Amino acid sequence: MSVKKYFWDFNQETLNKIPHILRNPDHPKYIPVMTTLLSRCDNAKEVFEYVNKETFIHTWPKIRKYWKKTARAADFLAWWETIYEESAKIDLKPRPSKTLAEIGSRIRTARSKSNFTQKDLANMAGMTQADISRIERGYNIKLISLIKILKALKLHEFTINISENNN
Repeated sequence: MSVKKYFWDFNQETLNKIPHILRNPDHPKYIPVMTTLLSRCDNAKEVFEYVNKETFIHTWPKIRKYWKKTARAADFLAWWETIYEESAKIDLKPRPSKTLAEIGSRIRTARSKSNFTQKDLANMAGMTQADISRIERGYNIKLISLIKILKALKLHEFTINISENNN
């Protein structure tokens, strides 16, 4: 990728510095330069020639915040947000703990035995179907959400076994 393609309004001295800036997320001009690049480029492959994908994922929240302040190319912002979300799912997807997976499985079993859909349980617990789905897949659950679900399922006792290697 020729940086000039996306930084047409930069002088030659600055253009020469762009590749170095893009490879250094700690550089003070990294966020503004990335914002300019992303607001002018809709080719992730070209961007990832200069910027490590993991670096993009980790720096995206700061880039997004800066981008929203400068209010440029809103369509591209939404497009890059999608790229970030898809990349983060693949590269940074958190793994549920065994304990949370067990809790989720037990909630799914109790819900099925009660002949409730996820939507039914969500409505009874004052949550969304997506919340119930994430919990059943073993992702983090707030204590208050667990209590609401247990009340909705009429489970008055719920024991959680935690061992040292069951993080």
